[in-house]
Amino acid sequence: MTIFRYEMKQLKGPIIIWSISLFLVIVLILPVYIGMMASADTTVLEGFGGNPMLEAMGVTLDVIATPLGTYAFLTFYVFLACAINGMNMGLKMITKEYMQKTADFILTKPHSRGKVFISKILAILSSTLIIGLTYFLASWTGMAIGAGEDYNFLIMAQIAFSIVFIQLIFAAFGLFTGIIFPYIRAPLLVATAVAFVSYVIGSFSNKMGYTVLTYLSPYHYFTSAEIIKTGSYELRFIMLSVLLVCGLLGISYNIFRKKDIITVS
Repeated sequence: MTIFRYEMKQLKGPIIIWSISLFLVIVLILPVYIGMMASADTTVLEGFGGNPMLEAMGVTLDVIATPLGTYAFLTFYVFLACAINGMNMGLKMITKEYMQKTADFILTKPHSRGKVFISKILAILSSTLIIGLTYFLASWTGMAIGAGEDYNFLIMAQIAFSIVFIQLIFAAFGLFTGIIFPYIRAPLLVATAVAFVSYVIGSFSNKMGYTVLTYLSPYHYFTSAEIIKTGSYELRFIMLSVLLVCGLLGISYNIFRKKDIITVS
């Protein structure tokens, strides 16, 4: 638990900043957007036509005009931010030990590498759950203010907690990348690039109809439009997410246990 507490102490600042930021953004903006969409005429709604974000989400104009559709539209932007946060968090969990020259200490004594790795994973999981719960509470508050009871609570909750899955997938990939390339000096820049490329691939695949490429974009595993339409997550993408996260963590764990420590100046 020593390493876990240490990692959580390191993540305390980012968790607070992300939680407060997401809470304020969704509580302040969501009711305004819901009100705008409710009072908008056909001309205003048609202005959303051709919006790349809507195309990436698969959201139609009749959906965006509803409170849940408006919420789904705003949440997709949150997906992008959370993908960057997850990837950056996963990368930093490993790269900071090498860049701060603490790897030779923490990986050789007094704890086993397996314990170190598991503690880091638990810290990432705790962080994503805290941020996800905060976003859920913010979403619930924002929907209550903007839509009253005119929405499906279960669908809203599923869309809100999708950011937990998004962060975990990108965090697992970030952890894997950090173990392979532990001396990355700009993890945030790398995280932003990966999150953006993944979005572009997903948007391109959705627009051109190349459904195979969709599997390379985790944003589309939890498409809000599909959740609104069916009332639940797609089972295939839930299974794929679990396999992807477990697979990346499993590979990362094995490499981490055997990786040589090379100090650089």
